[in-house]
Amino acid sequence: MQLVVDAKASAASANATTVRGRVANAPSGAEVVVLHKVGRGWKRLAQTSVRGSAAWSARVSLPEGVSRLRVEVRLRSRVLATSSSWRVSVPSRPVVAVRAPASVSTRAQFTLAGTVSNAPPGSTVQRQLQVGGRWQPRGAAVPVKKGGWNINVTAPRNRGTLTYQIVLLSGSKEVARSSAVIIRVK
Repeated sequence: MQLVVDAKASAASANATTVRGRVANAPSGAEVVVLHKVGRGWKRLAQTSVRGSAAWSARVSLPEGVSRLRVEVRLRSRVLATSSSWRVSVPSRPVVAVRAPASVSTRAQFTLAGTVSNAPPGSTVQRQLQVGGRWQPRGAAVPVKKGGWNINVTAPRNRGTLTYQIVLLSGSKEVARSSAVIIRVK
């Protein structure tokens, strides 16, 4: 009996990689084991049954960067066939950095500025203010240009503390967020 194993994966993110393929001539009860190359060995990522049409799929988590995968077809722990290995690239996650003054005067104009690494094309950032423990959008989203952004802000007329975060958006979907930035209004 000859087994034919075909497998493919395309990675959208580290926690959303689907590996799928077909196994021809697999005996009833066969399982597909997805393996990830780690050092000189192979680590099991997922195990799934071959469906009636000989198709299979499995969701796996991969680290950022390039990974090498392969699959084995097994029946009762015995390896029946092994695919050749292939590469899957998982893009690095975006990181939002913020520069802000530590303090500002009441009603003063100031700028929140920063950078975004690995920003999706056409992405924007939006300022959010923490009010009563909840994050609320403030102002319009601004485009990320050449990995950077600037948002002009007017401080309130009352003294106190402002806690902001910057959210990276791809369309209307949140992709990443900065850590909180605290600005004292004096």
